[in-house]
Amino acid sequence: MNTTLTSPALSASLADLQKRVCKTNQDIHRHQLAILTWGNASEIDREAGVFAIKPSGVDYDDLRPARSEHRTGVGTVRIPSA
Repeated sequence: MNTTLTSPALSASLADLQKRVCKTNQDIHRHQLAILTWGNASEIDREAGVFAIKPSGVDYDDLRPARSEHRTGVGTVRIPSA
């Protein structure tokens, strides 16, 4: 895909991805499926070449869908083309 990370469509897609990952991680905590901050969920968008993941050590109560530069947010990473 030849879209940059700053395009409006991709930015909206990333925001949705981050929201889903954040909610999934909060559900892990709510259903007591992980101890402390040890469990996490991630999601990949292969078409856009990005994924979102909960940073290790972030308390579930502090987790927010955010850009990767925010320490307590769900970050996204660009996946290099193979």
